[in-house]
Parts: sequence; structure tokens; C-alpha cells
Amino acid sequence: MKPSIKQRWTPLREGSFEPPQHSIRDEDDRVFVNKTHTVIVSPDRRCDNMMDGWVLLSIRRNDRAAECDWRIFMRIKNEIVGPDREAIQLFPGMRRVVDTANQYFLFVAPAGYIFGLGQIEREVSDSEFADTVGAKQRDFEPDDPLQLLVCNEPRSERAAFFPIPLYPDVVLDLMKKSHAEDEE
Repeated sequence: MKPSIKQRWTPLREGSFEPPQHSIRDEDDRVFVNKTHTVIVSPDRRCDNMMDGWVLLSIRRNDRAAECDWRIFMRIKNEIVGPDREAIQLFPGMRRVVDTANQYFLFVAPAGYIFGLGQIEREVSDSEFADTVGAKQRDFEPDDPLQLLVCNEPRSERAAFFPIPLYPDVVLDLMKKSHAEDEE
């Protein structure tokens, strides 16, 4: 795997779909590009009115190499849907795996919603502080907004939040059946 692209970040700008992708995109899909990444933004068309506002971000590097850089995904999410929206990357059960290219998906919750899992309090450290506690952290790019959130103080406890409901596998079968009926 190639390391993360070592170019300075450039803002994402709305672009247009190039062949062959233009023929498979829906009219309300949008594409954003910069020097290093392309992001396809798709609103979820299967949401009911209660949870309207879900968005799918499909992210790839322009050189089509693998990407696994949390800060880049965070920056993309912040630039496209805003810093207050929450997104999640899912590692599904094997029967729902999609792995056709070095493409990554972030599922963005509707505005005003948060996921019922994760850390409760923010914690961002720089490389100097990480070294003092035996961790490794790379330096921030000069214009990375995360560096404004650095607070180099150790916390006494790590409070995680995990009350999100889990559904049995039979729910997946019901969802598939419903989706098949919608397509008929």
C-alpha cells in the first residue's frame, strides 16, 4: 500500500462526472475534487421522512491507491457536510461486504443527530504530547483545523458511549425484501 499522499491539502471543489461514471450517477449526485481526492456525494433515496437527510460520501484517491488516513476522511467530511455532522465508516458482516475498488464510504447522519456510540468528550493531541505518553502522532498540516482543538492534558478517564440499538440479522432480510418490492 502506498503511504498517504504527501501533497499539501487543497480545498474540495464541485466538479462534474467524467465518463464512464456520468452514465451511472443519479441526477442529484454531486462530485467534489481536489488535487488528491474525489468524493461522490449521494443523498440516501430510501430514507423515510423521520430520518431524511442521510448522505453517503464515496471517497477515493485520484491515483486510485489505497487510503487509510483518518484525518483526511475527517477533513473531507467537514468540508462537504460541515463540522457538526457525524459520519461513520462501517465494517459489515461478510454477507454485506462491498469491496470493488480502493473506494471508502462514510455514512453521514442527518443534521442534528449523533450516533449512540463513541467517545463522549473531545481529545486531540499533538506529536509532542503523544511522545510524552508513549504514543505516536504525526504533525498537523499548517492549515488543518484539528490543530485548533489540541488540548495536551491527560484525562483521568475515558468515557465511551455504546447505547446504540443492535438489531438481529432477520431485520436485514426484511430490509432486502422491502427494497426488492420497491424496485418492482
